[in-house]
Amino acid sequence: MVDQLVATPSETIQLCSSQGSIQTINKELLCYFSKYYRAALNGRFAEAHQQLFNVDLSGQQLRVFTAWIYTGQLELLKWNREDRLMLYVFADFAEILALRRQIMTEEGRMERYKEVGLAITHLPDNSPYRKRIVDHYARHWKTADDRYDGWHPKDDAIYRGFWYQVWDVQAQEGWFKQPKCPCCRNPCNYHEHVNEEEWEASQEERRTRKKAIKVGQFAYRNSPCNYNEHKTMEEWQGNQILRCDGLFNHGSSSADWESHSWSPEKVCAAITKSTETIKLVSKTGEVAVSVHRELLCFFSSYYRAALKGNFSEAKTDSLVVDLSSENLKDFVTWIYTGEIITTTSDCDTRLYVFGDQVDILALRRSVFDEMHRPESELLPYEEIKIILTSLPEASAFRKWTLDSYINHWKPENDDTDPCLLDTVNDPENNLASFVYQVLRGVANYGKDASGCCCCQNLCDYHEHESKEEWEATCGQIEDMEMPEDLE
Repeated sequence: MVDQLVATPSETIQLCSSQGSIQTINKELLCYFSKYYRAALNGRFAEAHQQLFNVDLSGQQLRVFTAWIYTGQLELLKWNREDRLMLYVFADFAEILALRRQIMTEEGRMERYKEVGLAITHLPDNSPYRKRIVDHYARHWKTADDRYDGWHPKDDAIYRGFWYQVWDVQAQEGWFKQPKCPCCRNPCNYHEHVNEEEWEASQEERRTRKKAIKVGQFAYRNSPCNYNEHKTMEEWQGNQILRCDGLFNHGSSSADWESHSWSPEKVCAAITKSTETIKLVSKTGEVAVSVHRELLCFFSSYYRAALKGNFSEAKTDSLVVDLSSENLKDFVTWIYTGEIITTTSDCDTRLYVFGDQVDILALRRSVFDEMHRPESELLPYEEIKIILTSLPEASAFRKWTLDSYINHWKPENDDTDPCLLDTVNDPENNLASFVYQVLRGVANYGKDASGCCCCQNLCDYHEHESKEEWEATCGQIEDMEMPEDLE
């Protein structure tokens, strides 16, 4: 994938270190690895047209990052602890999971107090990097180690909290230096397994890994997966194709499953977390509605990057959205109530497109469920044009629209909604291409309205990434069926 991106002609952008040195990077390559820069450079933020970005890295650290993104190699020596940590901090900020995993894959070493302090002040409490430091100190620190580290800030409030965590781990598991402490014994302690069945499903393929674990070495030496942020075993298995133990891999960075569906409990939790709001303005400027920032960020990784990152939008109190006044009201109604109150399929389509643009999977699912009704008619050609020009080819909504026409279109449908394929009405031949796909589908599959895929199972078009994700979301709803490709 990296070779393909580098070989493909693409724009470049420049990253400027805190010391003023500049590195030029392939734009598509950076967006491929970083959700943060993907939102900035491919989205509708002010930064989309920016050519130079300042990054909180030294010149040396920026050079190492640039080399890594092209080669997959971290050009660091064992004692470059601070450089390694600051690269991890940058990867955490820019949402580059592949870089975080590679740093965590390297052999563990006792962090100096300086790096401990930097980790505490620069990384969130639940960071695997911070957890690894605590685990290491709790089980392997000796007073003699302080002879090689002249900085002893144990009276500092930050470090008091750190030592409390260390001692808490020791107290819970018995004093350190046990031969089979949890961090050295079982990587599954850190794999966030969804359930027992999901854990059992991968044991055969993990037999080799389990043997290595029994040796009794440091957990982060023999299994970096302890701290590699795997969401499910399926996601972990996918990474084994490129080997999670040190080779270059992109990894999966899908959003937390909690945000994949709407529920009143989730909304309540988000709006009580912070009272801060942001004003959303329709594209015509006629309507402006205030929405809780935390609620918007909870459902949308796009807005999470914009409002919690270093983009200019993070400092503003209003955002213009690509919605009409009516659709904006519909969106705000949905985000607080979970209800789709649109009155036309055109409004539904545009709301789905917006959900795709700002990456709100829960909204896409809600809109689709509203449109997927037995009494629903085929979408008119004008809406199909919107879908074809606004959604990617892999879009589930595009697939459903195509399946619907393959199975249910009849010539008389065009009596009231003529299909105009001339160059004036279809200059880019999008509609003509769609009609050709329908004809191919009819020829290949025939028509069987009683058992057509477009009418049978909502979840076939819900973009479920795995069996575990389905079980955690739609699987909680009565009468919902798991897509066959996940079974």
